[in-house]
Amino acid sequence: MTTPTNVRGRIRDIIPDIIIGRYPTGALNSLTDVPGVLVHTESLCRTTPTIVNTGVTTILPRREWFGDGCHAAFFKFNGAGEMTGSHWLEETGILNSPVVITNSFAVGSCYSGIYEYAVEKYKDKDGMADWFLCPVVGETFDGFMSDIGAMAVKSDMVVRGIQKASSDKVPEGNTGGGTGMCCQGYKGGTGSASRVVKGVIKKDGQEEQVKYTVGALVQAVSQKAYVALIAELRRQTRSYDRRRTHRKTDHERRGCICQQADGNRQGAEQGWLNHHSHRY
Repeated sequence: MTTPTNVRGRIRDIIPDIIIGRYPTGALNSLTDVPGVLVHTESLCRTTPTIVNTGVTTILPRREWFGDGCHAAFFKFNGAGEMTGSHWLEETGILNSPVVITNSFAVGSCYSGIYEYAVEKYKDKDGMADWFLCPVVGETFDGFMSDIGAMAVKSDMVVRGIQKASSDKVPEGNTGGGTGMCCQGYKGGTGSASRVVKGVIKKDGQEEQVKYTVGALVQAVSQKAYVALIAELRRQTRSYDRRRTHRKTDHERRGCICQQADGNRQGAEQGWLNHHSHRY
């Protein structure tokens, strides 16, 4: 097991005067700028007996997620991947689970990990679980940089993630579930950001100025590099003719992105949005 460190700065660190978007960032420019949200990432990298580069990202919408759920929704865009618990979210609009993101073959282990933590912490005096829980686990595919069939992710990684989740800035790059991901023909991984948005609410017939903090965490995978758009500078990475009819390879055909986003008015109740989209 390894704990990655960020050795490369963000573009804002390299070009301090750059303008990205129209809204100011939160204090950390991270998902954890949203009050109450906690995150932990753990990577697993090894070279024997096979090469493994994978991991788990654990997100707590709030520390007491088990008994104090928050409003939740999800959106799928041309999706073909797995996100457990989505039916329950659609039915109730309430999230009473961590949100865990990992590789495609580790969904089961992470699902079990949430249960293992909950049973140990919330079992009754007779040691029984007399409650209902529908864990939320999402995935993307890291099989190009990792032996995904090694089934390296174990449930104890999720248990540790729930125990150690913090409000610190989310580690980025080759960390957590994003450890072995590729995106747009380059190395992908885990990314996070936040924005502060002004708003108005009506209270006792009067309008009151408020601020909302919106945070996002993305685990990106997409194996095609057609166009990269960064800070309003468009870079054509290769010529592309939509009329081409050649058969795509598996590497070209597969691609997905798993994004978690949370919005919260400062001091108000949390809302949660899960966005899981697959392309190509």
